[in-house]
Amino acid sequence: MMERLFITVLSLSLSGSLLMLPLLLCRPLYRERLSKRWQYYIWLVVAVRLLLPFAPGAGPVGALFREASGASISVSGEHLPPADGRIELPSQGEPLSPEEAAPAAGGTALRGSLWMAWLGVALALLIRKATAYQSFCAYIRAGWQPVEEPEQLDCLARLGEKSGVRAPVELCVNPLAASPLLLGLRRPCIVLPSSRLPEEDFCHTVRHELVHFRRKDLLYKWLVQLIVCVHWFNPLVWWMSREAGRNLELCCDDDVVKGQDKEFRRRYGEILIHTAAGCRAPVLSTYFGGGKQYLKGRLKNLFQHKKNSVVLVCVVLAAALLEHRNTRFPML
Repeated sequence: MMERLFITVLSLSLSGSLLMLPLLLCRPLYRERLSKRWQYYIWLVVAVRLLLPFAPGAGPVGALFREASGASISVSGEHLPPADGRIELPSQGEPLSPEEAAPAAGGTALRGSLWMAWLGVALALLIRKATAYQSFCAYIRAGWQPVEEPEQLDCLARLGEKSGVRAPVELCVNPLAASPLLLGLRRPCIVLPSSRLPEEDFCHTVRHELVHFRRKDLLYKWLVQLIVCVHWFNPLVWWMSREAGRNLELCCDDDVVKGQDKEFRRRYGEILIHTAAGCRAPVLSTYFGGGKQYLKGRLKNLFQHKKNSVVLVCVVLAAALLEHRNTRFPML
């Protein structure tokens, strides 16, 4: 079963790479021209393609692995053990000689070593990311204090209603937080480094984190990191993770400044600059500043006009569906 799962992952990784490679090569053509919202959908299509558990033996990519697996069953016309490692007797009832059985046993051992190595690294990465996130949450919660300023709580309620957020969102302060951020899937909380913020700065900051919450961006980040853990051997997946994370913040910025004038955008950009210095947060949280690495791109994005074209999204979706043609679910 685990060997079949490993082959399925390899098949999904290869077919997903057929989507990611053109996106990598064409990045200069769409990165500054296509709206960040549509780029968000593109990465979502790629993410779903990398996780859909379709059988590897159904499409052209699966056929490649089927042929490779078949090579271990028949070599030079001789009957060798099947993929499950059992050594069957020839039709005459005579046992296979050691010379005939050795290549099959070696191939079975190699396949077993590969899937165990893949599974071990995948589990180690997943555990590391989950424990790092839990440790960071515990570190922040240990020193936070609920905000009790009525004006700020009223502002949070007004902005939440205006943003379409109906679930309760807590508001806390922790000086150890380098930047405003959103934590928690079940009990979301906006954490501020300080409650002594000018009213305008406070409103912009809270609005940004509420947009993250409304869009379920924490779940999006968990999805991307799960893909990284499963496909850790594919360098294109790591590139996708970085691009998806960067685009997530740009997309949130777009939502915050949508329909606003240049003065609003200018002030929002100033707040980004003030919060960027020294900003460092785990990949599985959302944060307002984002650090100096992304600051230039985020400031440029605030005043840039993007076309809301669906052409590229349709192309990516069509390519993903084409790869799934005539597929079936595996019996794992």
